[in-house]
Amino acid sequence: MNSFPLAGRYVLLSFLIAPVAIISHACAQDAVDLFEQEEAAMRAAVDLVAPSVVRIETFASVERLSQVAGTGPTTGLIVSDKGYVLSSAFNFAAKPESILVTLHTGERIPASIHARDKNRQLVLLKLELPEGDKAQLPVPAILPKNEVRAGQWAIAVGRTLDRDHPNMSVGIISATDRIWGKAVQTDAKISPNNYGGPLIDLDGRVMGILVPLSPQGGSEFAGVEWYDSGIGFATPLDDVMQRLDSLIEGNDLKPGLMGINLKGNDLFGSAAEIAVCRQRTPAYNAGIRKGDTIVRLDDHPIARQSQLKHALGPLYAGDEINIVVKRGDDELPFQVTLTDEIAPFAHPFVGILPQRDVEACVIRYVYPDSPAEKSGLQPGDTIKRIDDVEVQSADQLRELVTALEEKQAVKLTIDRDGSESTIDLTLSELPSDIPTELPPAFEVERDAPQTETGIVEIKLPEEGGTCFALVPNNYDPRVPHSLLVDIPEPDKFDKEKFTESWSEQAKTHGLIVLAPQPTDNRAWLPTEVDFIRKTIEAAKDRYTIDENRVVLSGSKTGASMALLTCGRHRDIVRGLAVVDNAMRLAGNYLSDPTNRLAVYVALSEESKGRQDAEESIKLLQEQRHPVTKIDLGKESRVLNDAERSDLCRWIDSLDRI
Repeated sequence: MNSFPLAGRYVLLSFLIAPVAIISHACAQDAVDLFEQEEAAMRAAVDLVAPSVVRIETFASVERLSQVAGTGPTTGLIVSDKGYVLSSAFNFAAKPESILVTLHTGERIPASIHARDKNRQLVLLKLELPEGDKAQLPVPAILPKNEVRAGQWAIAVGRTLDRDHPNMSVGIISATDRIWGKAVQTDAKISPNNYGGPLIDLDGRVMGILVPLSPQGGSEFAGVEWYDSGIGFATPLDDVMQRLDSLIEGNDLKPGLMGINLKGNDLFGSAAEIAVCRQRTPAYNAGIRKGDTIVRLDDHPIARQSQLKHALGPLYAGDEINIVVKRGDDELPFQVTLTDEIAPFAHPFVGILPQRDVEACVIRYVYPDSPAEKSGLQPGDTIKRIDDVEVQSADQLRELVTALEEKQAVKLTIDRDGSESTIDLTLSELPSDIPTELPPAFEVERDAPQTETGIVEIKLPEEGGTCFALVPNNYDPRVPHSLLVDIPEPDKFDKEKFTESWSEQAKTHGLIVLAPQPTDNRAWLPTEVDFIRKTIEAAKDRYTIDENRVVLSGSKTGASMALLTCGRHRDIVRGLAVVDNAMRLAGNYLSDPTNRLAVYVALSEESKGRQDAEESIKLLQEQRHPVTKIDLGKESRVLNDAERSDLCRWIDSLDRI
């Protein structure tokens, strides 16, 4: 039995608790003191840079995109006491007619766009200072790029909410050398409120200029979908200041281009083997050729495609680089001067569709008035060689033709009924017309393996959205099928209508149709482009899909999502079908020899944003993408059965060579 008195236990307990309470109170007080000290240090850092942070207002801008466009007050940073201010290109995408800059003193000064850095999406403004003006234009201290460390405090500063006091958001540096070597990443709250403002350390030194950036996009709108998400970027000011003199001279800085395309789309797993080296480009003129593998760029060893992209990312047109390539057993050095522009690539065209149920390159269809028809090629012919290269498959021939040029003369060796002959042919450009009729691409055999058909749910456990797939009842996994991703308007998906609209077309044209659903039935979110990509990848894992016939489509808001997804994920999309939409392009729509794109556009006279759509069509055509235009008449509407059949025939023909 315990003989210790109860009262004594309480006395002892009170003596034990008292010191703990005192210590806890002291620790809490220390935590409060530390928090107050940190807050004071951060405000002091902001006070140091504040005189260099300006408020920018733009006027009479024209709305160009439905995204969050920079139409309200924005932020800039003084970088020269001669009257030059850096800001994000996002803030001026709406092409303002006039610009007004407010200094920390309250003085308002007109400004104009003086030059652009199109690689890092920056704009240099020139303040219109009267002669003898004594405006205070303090230039901030800069933190050298090599002193920026992941994990250190970072403060994002803007001057939009309160003209007299900068707004601030606190976080850390999440990573350095992001966006292919052009930015540091922070988890501080980044939004249009502080785009163009500085990202500073606790000493008030500027690490970078806040800009929306994306690894997939190169426009002023790239990365906007990440704002307020804990993912923000700043391009190091140390890098920009090295080019400031050129900007002040009025020179626009542009990304440096070589004129090559790499083989495959596995950035992180594949070597930097050149699939296409465009003629009359810096790489070609230097002596680099198709089939070479880049193994070094300046001081950077290159083992994977991502390393090459990372080394090239920060460079500009006019920069000279030293390249080492592996050609056979030899390593060869080349010096390349990067350029600012490569002429848009027109995909060469023979004029055939290949049969899909054979390994050899057997002609299924010959396009009327094409080089193939003019040279006498016929359905059933087997193409054995192009020039001196043996052809084993249609995919190989397509790859070989892609490495050539429009209007280039070639020799084709064909087998017709067991007899070989050689045909001379001059390549043309991919057409935009739709074949009026097509023969079957394959014959369905009765012993085709059994697969679940009809409406099938594709489940992605890690994603919030769902996706339905319509699989035709004649699906044969031994034959590659087209994949159409038909993106519905939010809260308007009807499974029965979906089935009724596509079942017969899917069966006739060897087509699988996906219908991804948004997480929120009220609206698609820009970040869901990655979910849509995952539905495509899931379908490719489950079914036999021809990568040359993967198409995104949609009407109205569904079309907007198709446009955004296509611009972000060009590596897996070969066709884009837009119905009754303004077609505001976002992302990468540049011509690409290894990732070709065909576009189908259906518009009515009453289509909202028709003028914008016509401008986008012009831009696409300038990039030499084949654009098929369909007139829906006066009233805004969806495709009818006949037009849907034409669309499916267009999709069926995307593996053309």
